[in-house]
Amino acid sequence: MSERINIVIDEEIKIEEILGRIKATHSDYFKLSNYMRGLETKVAELEKPDCVWTQEFEGEWNGTCGISWGFIDDGPTENQCNFCPKCGGKLIEEQP
Repeated sequence: MSERINIVIDEEIKIEEILGRIKATHSDYFKLSNYMRGLETKVAELEKPDCVWTQEFEGEWNGTCGISWGFIDDGPTENQCNFCPKCGGKLIEEQP
């Protein structure tokens, strides 16, 4: 498990400990529930798989998530593409 995921989980545990020590209102629980859903989303984003892009033809690239993308000049690295616009995974350029 990565360090960033551990931080999110540690933060969640601390919030549960605090709730156990105080008398919270319904509104507090609602706010906390929304906050926890936000943490779950962050964890899911951190766990996205990499998307490996390979060049099929001059300027045309395909990713492992199924995306097809074209560049007029150069490739993903030269065009500063760090993440796949379809799946959001870290873009890894496979060298031919």
